[in-house]
Amino acid sequence: MTIKEKINNFIERTFHDEIIAVEPPREFWMEYKDVGRRLEGYITTVTYKYRGKQDVLSTIDNDHFQLISPEKALKNAMNFYEKVTKKIKNSNENTK
Repeated sequence: MTIKEKINNFIERTFHDEIIAVEPPREFWMEYKDVGRRLEGYITTVTYKYRGKQDVLSTIDNDHFQLISPEKALKNAMNFYEKVTKKIKNSNENTK
């Protein structure tokens, strides 16, 4: 393998890694001493071909302004899940 091929292989694996699986969003809860148990967002687990599993977090803004509500965070997580599922489906159809 030449140096050019090694560099191209490195770039493809690092920056253009293919998503091969995705799990539906699930709730992410945290326990706080002063507030108690609180919903912080939704986690969607994505499996990449070379990097393995990684979590994508859609957070809720629980601070004073509450710019991202729990409903909006769930909608963001579901949109991401549907987008990735569609991309995987299209990728699988193109390889057949």
